[in-house]
Amino acid sequence: MSTANPTPFNKRDIERLIEEKNTSISYVKPKETQNMSKCWSQFSQIYIANIKQDFIICDSCKSILVYKSSTGSDCMISHSRSCQTKEKHSDSSDQQRKINHYYKLTSSGKNNVPKLIKNDITSACVEFVVQDGRAFHY
Repeated sequence: MSTANPTPFNKRDIERLIEEKNTSISYVKPKETQNMSKCWSQFSQIYIANIKQDFIICDSCKSILVYKSSTGSDCMISHSRSCQTKEKHSDSSDQQRKINHYYKLTSSGKNNVPKLIKNDITSACVEFVVQDGRAFHY
């Protein structure tokens, strides 16, 4: 399939083509590569007349997102977290970032979260439990 884009389509044009069920539009899963994001399992690249567009479509809710390979998969990750048609029983680890997202493990496998941050999180959790434990306190 061609990667040239002589007549760029905007999102509204693509939505119209989809609504009209135009036969020139197609959805293609990219070929798997080593550094391909696992997000692609939920999205397809949009082609019009076999010309790759700067748009992708969510396979679940059919939302159209702007996507350029140069900007990466952030739009897919953000959409996946908020997609309304996502199965309710899906793994909640996909929904919420963990502290390890911000602080990676060291090469020796130890957690690299600073002690001050750990103490602040512990204090906040304790305060939440104490305040939430008092039912309807006025």
